[in-house]
Amino acid sequence: METRNILDYLGNIIGQLTLPSSTSETAWTTALAPYAQPSKGMSEIVYDKLEEYEKVAEKLLRELKRDNTLAGITVEQSDQLFDDYADVLVRIREGAFPTALHRLEQKSPSGFVTQELLDSWKDKIKSYL
Repeated sequence: METRNILDYLGNIIGQLTLPSSTSETAWTTALAPYAQPSKGMSEIVYDKLEEYEKVAEKLLRELKRDNTLAGITVEQSDQLFDDYADVLVRIREGAFPTALHRLEQKSPSGFVTQELLDSWKDKIKSYL
């Protein structure tokens, strides 16, 4: 067995790794390389999360439309839904899921939109957070 120091991206020793003596230099490099990568900063973490939300926004909207269609809403109800929930839909389309969820939580049941339906929409958005 052979033991080598694990170095972070600044060259600081953060631990040790032990592998068989027969381990090639390529395998050592591969095993130690992830530790030498700088950790993500907060800005990059937030950017990546926003990008992730934007990538799945259309999928979430499609699922909501599918669920409403399968629930049997009429054209008139769909039209009213677009009027009453345009603010929520814009936020979803933009990938602003937490803000869409916040806005949806401010809504009250009305017409064919029951509390159960509002809750199902909230749960759907939460599943993407």
